[in-house]
Amino acid sequence: NLNYGPFLPTIGIDAAQKQSITDSKVVSDGEDRRADNSRSDALSAGVSLNWRLFDGMEMFMTHNRYAEMLAIGELNTKAAVENLIVEVSSVVRQHSKLEAARHSLELSSARYAEARDKYVIGVLSGLEAQQAKLDLNADSSNYMKEKELLKSAYISLNTIMNTDLQKHMYVDDSIRLHMPLQYQDLLTDLLQYNTTLQIGRRDRKVSELDMKIARAALFPKLDFDAGYNYNRTKSPASVTSLNRSNGPYWGFSLSVDIFNRLENRRKIRNAKLDMENAALSYQEAEQQVKADLAQLYNTYENNLQIVSFEEESERVAFDNLDA
Repeated sequence: NLNYGPFLPTIGIDAAQKQSITDSKVVSDGEDRRADNSRSDALSAGVSLNWRLFDGMEMFMTHNRYAEMLAIGELNTKAAVENLIVEVSSVVRQHSKLEAARHSLELSSARYAEARDKYVIGVLSGLEAQQAKLDLNADSSNYMKEKELLKSAYISLNTIMNTDLQKHMYVDDSIRLHMPLQYQDLLTDLLQYNTTLQIGRRDRKVSELDMKIARAALFPKLDFDAGYNYNRTKSPASVTSLNRSNGPYWGFSLSVDIFNRLENRRKIRNAKLDMENAALSYQEAEQQVKADLAQLYNTYENNLQIVSFEEESERVAFDNLDA
């Protein structure tokens, strides 16, 4: 709807024909004049132009409101794309978790085979071989769970992409760890680029424009009218049997609402409430995304330490296996 329609005039063409049959009686100089079944014919046509020159700046506010609504639509599309990226990332992450579970399963299988062989030749006790079997079963169960979660992640992704729900194993990518992220840099980018906050700011702007549109009703309206009319009336029973007029016209009109049952006041108060609600909604959204960032960053820092521990555990496990 973003166009210059509010600034443009309206042009219309109208035409009409009306016929009537009447009985009439006219008394003139003591004489009666009767006309039965007298047919009258009226024809009118014209073209008109109406151009609102001033309406309290409502046309400008309306155009700006359309621009904000268009921007919100584009941001909603951006949010949908971001959600798709999140789903793809979850699939990539699940691929990595499944690969880690498979690797652990291979190590457990090798360790169990070694423990079983050593038990057979009498080097290890049966208790150690049974413990290796329990670890193998646990890793097998974990592998099956990760495999199930990967399939569920693909189903969610396929739902968004509107493709075959059973289609899977087509995402081929990896997640690379970059340099440690800084919380303050993330917070600055969050407040500036977060799509939810951008939509909230646009919503606040729309509510402010709605307030200005409501207040525009308090100002006078100035219109310019112009056009061309043609009228012809035939009435045999009338003193003037033919009446015809045609020609252009133009002029200005000014109108002011003095009292309209407090309707303008009601609209302004409602617009003010909407503006306040939009501001509160933005504050709530801003606080929520800040809280989400704080929680995610806390998880991120803990996971960095966990990665370091797991890398060390991996080295120890390989050393034990080699030994």
